[in-house]
Amino acid sequence: MSYSWSLMRKVVTRGPRALCRRVWILLMQSTAFLRAGALWSRTLILFIVPGEEFIGGGMFSIYNLYRMSIRMREVHQGSVIMCFCPGRRLPRWRNTTIDSGITICPLEFALRASVRARKLLIHVPEYLLQDFVEQVGMEKLERLSKRRGMRLNILNQNVTLMPPLPFIEKLRKALPGVTCTCAHPSYSTLEYQQKLGVPVHHLPAWTYPREPVVSAYEEKENIFLVSPDRSEWREPVLSLIGRELPQFRIQVVFNMPFEEYLKLAQRAKFSLTFGEGLDDYFIGVFLRGGIGFAVYNEEFFTAQFHDARTVYPDWETLMRNLVSDVRFLDKKDAYEAINAPVRAQLESIWSSSRTIQHLRDFYEGKFSLL
Repeated sequence: MSYSWSLMRKVVTRGPRALCRRVWILLMQSTAFLRAGALWSRTLILFIVPGEEFIGGGMFSIYNLYRMSIRMREVHQGSVIMCFCPGRRLPRWRNTTIDSGITICPLEFALRASVRARKLLIHVPEYLLQDFVEQVGMEKLERLSKRRGMRLNILNQNVTLMPPLPFIEKLRKALPGVTCTCAHPSYSTLEYQQKLGVPVHHLPAWTYPREPVVSAYEEKENIFLVSPDRSEWREPVLSLIGRELPQFRIQVVFNMPFEEYLKLAQRAKFSLTFGEGLDDYFIGVFLRGGIGFAVYNEEFFTAQFHDARTVYPDWETLMRNLVSDVRFLDKKDAYEAINAPVRAQLESIWSSSRTIQHLRDFYEGKFSLL
C-alpha cells in the first residue's frame, strides 16, 4: 500500500476539513520531493528535524546546512530533502518560525518514494539521535545500510546533548559508516574522535541566511537580548538587570520568528546567554557590532576567550560585575573597543564561507581529523 493511500485512509473518517488539510500537506510534500529531483536521484541526502517549532541556534545551523547542501549538487550529485523525525503525527509541512519556504517531508515518505536511490546519507541532530534510532529501528537501519548504502552522520551542535558513549558504540557496531560533524572547535579534536570511535569532522555552525551587518554604537537601542535557556541563575540575574539598569528593555528570545530575532540582534546593545556560552546569543550580537555577556564554559569556549572582558569565570563573578561593566561599556569608545577584538576572534572561526568549505570537504570525504 502506498504511503499516500495509507495516509488518506487514516484521515478520511476525521471529516472533510481534516481530509482536505492532509491532502494539501501531502500535495505540498510530493511537489517539493519532485522539484528536488529525489524521485529519480541515485543519491539522497536527508536532514532530520523535530516536529516542534522553536527558536534555537542549532536549528538555524541545520537549516543553513540544508540550504548549502542544495547548492552543492555538483559535489555530492544528490537530491537534498528535509524530513521530520519519525514517530510524531504532525499536521504541518514546514517550520514557520525559522523558514516557512522549506517543505518538510515525513521520513517514511522520503524513503519509499526515492525508489532509485542507492546511496543514502542521513544527517541527524545529536539530541534527536536516540529517538530517531528507536523510532526507525536498528534492524531497519541495518537493512538500509546494506541494501541502499545508507550512512548516518551525527550533527553534533552541542556536545552536552550527545547520547551516552555506550549508545554510540552500539550504533557504530551496527552501522560501520557512522560519522560525526562538530560545530565547535573545542570538541573538534583527535581526543574527542578517539573517545567516540567514529570519524569526526569540524563543521562550524553558521546560523544566518545573510551576512551580518555591523551597526555602530549610536545605532543601537537599549535592549538586553536574553537567551531562553533554563538556569538557576536566570531569575537573580534578570532581577538585577531590571533593578539596577532600568533603562534597558529585557527581551527574551522565545517563540518568535527567526527574522524578528535577527532584527533584535541587530538593534540590541547587549545580550546575555544562559546557554552554552559560545552560542548565537553571544556570537550573533558581537558580529553585528554589539556586546554579549556569558559565563566561560570549557565545553564550548576555547582558551582565546578566557580573558575576554564580558566572559566571566562563573555566575557569582557575573553577578558582582555585570552592572558596573554595562555602565562602563555604555559609551561609544569603550563599547566599540570591546566589540572590535572579540568580533575579530569570532570572525576568524565562524563565517558562511568557512562553513561552506567545511561542508564541501565533508561531502568530498576530506575530514578535518583524518
